[in-house]
Amino acid sequence: MHMATFRIALFRTHILSNILKVGLFFLTLSQYPVIGPLLKAMGRVFFKVVMYVQTVSTTTGDHNHKIVTLTTADEIIKKQKEIYLCECACRTLRKSCDHPIFTCMVFGKVSNGKKITQHEALEIIKSCEDKNLVHNAIFVLNVPVAMCNCCKCACLAILADKYGFDCIEGTGYVATIDEQRCNHCGICVYSCQFEAISDTFFVDKNTCKGCGLCLTKCPNKAISFVKNDLFISVS
Repeated sequence: MHMATFRIALFRTHILSNILKVGLFFLTLSQYPVIGPLLKAMGRVFFKVVMYVQTVSTTTGDHNHKIVTLTTADEIIKKQKEIYLCECACRTLRKSCDHPIFTCMVFGKVSNGKKITQHEALEIIKSCEDKNLVHNAIFVLNVPVAMCNCCKCACLAILADKYGFDCIEGTGYVATIDEQRCNHCGICVYSCQFEAISDTFFVDKNTCKGCGLCLTKCPNKAISFVKNDLFISVS
């Protein structure tokens, strides 16, 4: 299937930005009692609309977001003929952290992007990994069309997932910590963008997406991957 058939919106319109703001407003208010459940449901609808438009194609709505490891991200990029670098829509909109803005890549020409080489894309991915950003690949009909590098400070997909809207698919693996090797340095807790590792170094397999950040950051190699028996595809 030719990539020219896909049109990636990536929050380019003023209207969509306002929809995002309203969705955030609903999710914030959903923490309050009495009106919380209703507002939470309404907020989820807004996020569903936002995520659909973000990855909508001209032919289908069959799309999903998948967390990938650095190795998989590299493999995806090495297969792309055209890569365009764009601003992170979430960090641009929310202005909630100082992580880099130009971290989103679209695999195909977009008017608001800058064309980059495979080598440049691989360098950006590695730089994002170093900054504890998690690689979030966007697929349409199982074809990778874009890749974001996300943080819990700003990413609307991670926030929506935290609020119970299962919009991000994991790798199918979960981190496990070897208590004998762990020295309780806390690097894994700080690195995890999904807050899946507690202060007592327990990994919640319901929350862990298997991104591998904690594994690569651990100085004592105390973390490894095991198959997540709770893994369910959200595609």
